[in-house]
Amino acid sequence: MPRRHLFAGLAAILALAVPLAVGSVAAADPATQKQGARTVAVSQAADLPDTSAGLTVTGSGFDPTVDAYVAVCRADIAAADPLTRCLGGPIPDENDTAGWALVSNDPEGKRNAAVFGDGGSFAVDLTLGSAADSGVDCVTESCVLIVRSTGDAASRPKDITIGLGFAAPPSSSSSSASSTTSDAPATVGADTIALPDAYLGQQQTVVFTGFTPAEEVEVTVFSEPVTINGIVATAGGVVAITFPISDALVPGVHTVQAVGRQSGLIGLATFTVVAA
Repeated sequence: MPRRHLFAGLAAILALAVPLAVGSVAAADPATQKQGARTVAVSQAADLPDTSAGLTVTGSGFDPTVDAYVAVCRADIAAADPLTRCLGGPIPDENDTAGWALVSNDPEGKRNAAVFGDGGSFAVDLTLGSAADSGVDCVTESCVLIVRSTGDAASRPKDITIGLGFAAPPSSSSSSASSTTSDAPATVGADTIALPDAYLGQQQTVVFTGFTPAEEVEVTVFSEPVTINGIVATAGGVVAITFPISDALVPGVHTVQAVGRQSGLIGLATFTVVAA
């Protein structure tokens, strides 16, 4: 299903009178997403190294008769898109790396595969050789952990995705006092989450601080990606994101990811949509 655009031209809230403190994210570890009876968790979602990152992905509630792919791909992937822009190469393919995994009762000798356990459960380890691989750069672009059941988009259940944040490698020119790229982009948690538990029809507001003044901010709400356009930091570096809890956000845990286009700063926050 193509990504839904909630609305365009959304303006940021005015800078707060009292500056909010900026702190490193207290990452949900593991980060978890849920779709109906299916649940997926990843061992780490923020501050992933740009090389040799390892992730443990677990799931439950899956249909054991339907194979599933587990991979790290660009965040703008839609249900109808093939898994081509992913770390480790196109999936499925003969790349046979440990950067993606197959969950199946018949893994056919794949290098990185797992068999479903009781209740449609699984556990796989991903080894990401580099955060910039196969035409994907997860340091400069937004990436997600994706679990996709096999089959055509019309018949399979929805993809489950979890937003990931990768740290940039240290700059070779870090000794230069004038360098603006020597520090790896930071990951910050939200200063305010108006509705930790939200219901259909309510308005959610998430506030981050520490962004570059007036920079454009790329905002995505997961698990099925929903893009919010027109977000710009205030002169004080405050980013306030307000959006409706629509039926595009199914009951379960969702992640708000904000990425500064200039600073590379990544803001991560989670909230729960509660069933009526």
